[in-house]
Amino acid sequence: RASAFVGLGPACTVGLTLSDEGERKKIQTIKDGKQENLLVFTDKDPVAGEVTLKLDPGKRIEHVGVKIEFIGMIEMFYGNYHEFTNLVRDLDAPGELVTTKTYPFDFSNVD
Repeated sequence: RASAFVGLGPACTVGLTLSDEGERKKIQTIKDGKQENLLVFTDKDPVAGEVTLKLDPGKRIEHVGVKIEFIGMIEMFYGNYHEFTNLVRDLDAPGELVTTKTYPFDFSNVD
């Protein structure tokens, strides 16, 4: 990325991995003409995994905290959406990242 080389653009990339992604049931859907595989969750399934903040070499980031937000939303008729839950977990206090860091998260028993 040339923009990162001259100091423009993000100094890190965010990765998300779900702990049971390989075993979870999936459904196929088509959105905007593209086929997607979506994971299926029920009300008793935990949503857990890891978030990785990967820093570019030699970069550092000051931050006001690291959080993850779980938004439960369902698409109703005619493109209307209904948000049925919204939960936030603090993963790290304000500070500075100087290396790549991975944070575990767990949203268990989400209603």
